[in-house]
Formats: sequence, C-alpha cells, structure tokens
Amino acid sequence: MPSAILTVTLIQRWRSIVLWSSSMLLIALMFTGLYDSFQSEIASMIEAVPAPMQAFYGVDPHNASTPAGWLGLELYGFILPIVLVIIGTGAGGSAIGEEENSGTLELLLSSPVSRTTILVHKTLAIEIQLALVATSVWLGILIGTMLFPFDISLSRVFWASFMAWLLGGLMSCLALSVQSLTQSRSYAIGIGAGILLVSYLANILSTLMNSLDYLRFVSPFYYYGGSDVLITGPYWVHILVLSAVSAALFVLAIIVFSKRDTGT
Repeated sequence: MPSAILTVTLIQRWRSIVLWSSSMLLIALMFTGLYDSFQSEIASMIEAVPAPMQAFYGVDPHNASTPAGWLGLELYGFILPIVLVIIGTGAGGSAIGEEENSGTLELLLSSPVSRTTILVHKTLAIEIQLALVATSVWLGILIGTMLFPFDISLSRVFWASFMAWLLGGLMSCLALSVQSLTQSRSYAIGIGAGILLVSYLANILSTLMNSLDYLRFVSPFYYYGGSDVLITGPYWVHILVLSAVSAALFVLAIIVFSKRDTGT
C-alpha cells in the first residue's frame, strides 16, 4: 500500500513532470547555445546595469563572461530556483490539501497505513518530481557541451542543480507544514509564496546594503547560492542548513497531521 501511494501520486503528476522537465532541458540547452554569441558582451552588459539589477542577477561582473557566470546570470540565478520553488510550494500545499478538497482523505486514512507513512510517501513523490526537473537542467547543459563551444565543470553544474533541489524541497516542506497546521491548501500556497517573495527580497537587500547584511542569514536563497556554486563548488554548511530546516518542517508536518482531527 505505501508504494502504491507513491506510485499513484507520481502518476497523477506525470503531466507536470514531463512538461517542466522537457521545458527546463530545452531552456538549459538554449543557454549553452547562446553563450558563444553573447560572450564578448556579457561583462559590459552587467557593468552597465544599476547596482540593484546586479544584485538581482547575483553574479560578479568579473565572472559573468565565463560559462559558469553566464549560467548563473538567469538560469541558476533566477529561473531554475524559482521554478523549483513554485513546483515545491504548489505540490507541498496540495499533497494532503487535494485529498481534503476532493473528499478522498477519509478514504485514504481508513486504509491500513499510518498517517506518517502517507505523508512520507506523498513527500517522496514531490522530491522525486523536483529531482527530475533539476536533473533535466543538468542533462540539457551536458548535451549543450557536446553540441556547442561551452566548457564548464559538469560536477559543479550538478551541485548547483542539487542546491536548487534542496531549495525547492525546503519550500515544499514549508507548504506541507502550513497546510497541516491550517488545513487549507490556499493558505499553504499563499503563505509559501509570501515567504518566497520576502526571502528573495531580503537576499537582494543584504547584498545592496551593508546595514542589512544580516538578512541574508534568514533567506533560503542565500544558502542556495547556485550562481556561486557554479564557480566555487558546493558549500557544505549551506547544504546542512537547507537540509536541517527542511527536516524540521517535515517533522512538524508529521506531528501536526498525526494529531489532527480529520473526522475519521
């Protein structure tokens, strides 16, 4: 039965998985193909934009003209993390929320499977979906290195994709815990989206203003740091922080959901 929950959840999400994975693979391939055309202009373009926009891109102008800097400008600096956060937040809020809205939660809970097991397999399905989308970006870049003059460390691309997966997973656990607390899918997604926006702005403001430097430590985007990982490799402390916060939120969701009165 537990494996059936995982399988059914993945089947229910197959359209989303295929759509996002194929789209992100093509976008990654596009970025590798465009690099050669823009290489000589990238650094001057970044230096010409105002400081707030440089903070938005999150890439040092000195590294911007390298393949790693190019990918970090938008693909890993904005597109991939935002896509995975959107998927994670929506899926986390819907993991139990959809069952409640459709009236199938009571039927699911009446089966000989614990609530913890249900939540574990629902969450595992989300993590698999996020991993497939993140991996599709790595595959797109791998194919790009074969087709175009694009020399980059594929191991660092893997770690940057891994960090994006951790970020999406954290937001899915946040939405899951909010849904467990509020019993509302809308609240879970809305609060998750609000925290996403605030944390993203906090990370940008901490870059622009020394007096607000402390804000970066409360922003998941700071610990993600995909653009930097492409250049320097993974930061193990950041991996630990994202993993620990995700685990804490998931445990909270299990505790609340296990004790929650669902009418069964």
